[in-house]
Amino acid sequence: MMTSLRKSLFFKKIALLLASAFIYSRHYFKLSLHWLKAKGWRSRAGEIVPVRLTFTDVEGQPIQYASGVTTPYLSLLAGGRSKVNADAVVRGVKRALYDPVQDEVVPSDDYLFKMINNSAACYNLIKDPEYAGMVLDLSGLDTYHTNPDRYFDIRKVHLMNNSLASITIKNGHVVTPESKEWNKAKLHLISNLNLLFPALSHNWVHFHFSDIATVISHNLFPIGEVLHQWLSPFMISNLSTNENGKGGAVMDRDMGEKKFFFSDYLIINHTDNEYFVDSVAGRTLSFYSGMNNKGAKGPVVFGFPPKFPAEYADVPYVMALEAGYKASKKFVDNSLKSMNDEEINLLQEWKYHVVKRTTQQFPANETCLASVLSTFIWQVCWVHTLDHQMYFKWTDGLNSASGTLTAFHEEGRLFSRKNQIQFKNMADVAIRYNPNGDSLADITYNDKRLQTALDEYRSDLLSVINRHVKTDAGGDDFKSLSLDEIAPSVLM
Repeated sequence: MMTSLRKSLFFKKIALLLASAFIYSRHYFKLSLHWLKAKGWRSRAGEIVPVRLTFTDVEGQPIQYASGVTTPYLSLLAGGRSKVNADAVVRGVKRALYDPVQDEVVPSDDYLFKMINNSAACYNLIKDPEYAGMVLDLSGLDTYHTNPDRYFDIRKVHLMNNSLASITIKNGHVVTPESKEWNKAKLHLISNLNLLFPALSHNWVHFHFSDIATVISHNLFPIGEVLHQWLSPFMISNLSTNENGKGGAVMDRDMGEKKFFFSDYLIINHTDNEYFVDSVAGRTLSFYSGMNNKGAKGPVVFGFPPKFPAEYADVPYVMALEAGYKASKKFVDNSLKSMNDEEINLLQEWKYHVVKRTTQQFPANETCLASVLSTFIWQVCWVHTLDHQMYFKWTDGLNSASGTLTAFHEEGRLFSRKNQIQFKNMADVAIRYNPNGDSLADITYNDKRLQTALDEYRSDLLSVINRHVKTDAGGDDFKSLSLDEIAPSVLM
């Protein structure tokens, strides 16, 4: 007779097998549809792929987004990511069955200071005249609807002398390192950043400009020709990934609507779809036009080229962003040397339509072609990868979640086992890049001059990584990035 423990393990294995069978069968069914749709498009070299633009109103201001539903040719390549995602979902089921509850880890003040300055958390750093140092501004959380079952109570973090000086709660209460509440405040801070960064501060990287640049590329550059071959690695999945996120495909169970047994554990963030789309639109509008103040203004100012304000010159992450732009610009300049007059003219037409639709701040005829191309490649490849990969290298192992179960002034456990698993699943499925033969290291061009430019680009980015991209996560186990961890487009 089996013991209760052996029975439990037996049923868990059966549950894992059944869930895996369901997930993979669904994946292969979708992949078959992708292949059937894609075959017709891919067999017609010289064709273009029509993609449409849509408009979203935010506080009376129109913001253009792209719709990827009319890009079936992309489905074969984008569909290859669904196997990667299916693997990640199966890992999530395994976590739900086997992972025990883990105590949250309280990082040191030094660790948090480095995490803020070496990840996309720095997007919310501002200069505040009331403080001598920098302030991490989380006040944007005031304007967003969040899940009523989660608490997001941190509003400011004062940084000074290479450390954390204080943490301000939303009721105005200030916690300092000498306080017995300091460790609790740091745990709340991490959980707040786990929402603020992926759901709010990072939106501009995905939407609007990169969407529109991708749309115009598909509508102008014939499949199989040089311009399409050159930009194709930087276009793959941009629209489908963004459509899934903005359309609610990854958010549809976020308010607790249970669709099957493991749905509680497969929720990847604590927001409902209406909130998520509003946050995308609000933050996108704020970044690209400055028409409202949703989200703190930070160290990157949109433009062709982007600008990096001087007050952030000593922030390592901003150094990495700026150096990555210079590498991207060099790659574009070298690539353009191989283009003929007809291709340059078509690129100029691309630039005109992209700039005209992206913003009214810059006259399309007065912008530099190389700067617009460089900004596009920099944003979908370097910025997108750096944002996703480095933030979660820092949070890995902290056993945190998105939001807390109790308010700051309350006693009680901050995260449940389910919360921790949900956050790990979010990182695994939607944030962390799981390579599938589609990394920057895997790109090859038939044109030798383009390949030479690409090889130099990869070498330059490695130099940027060695100089500016670093984490001390894991103590002596130095963590950084490799070329095969760089996604050339919005693959996650």
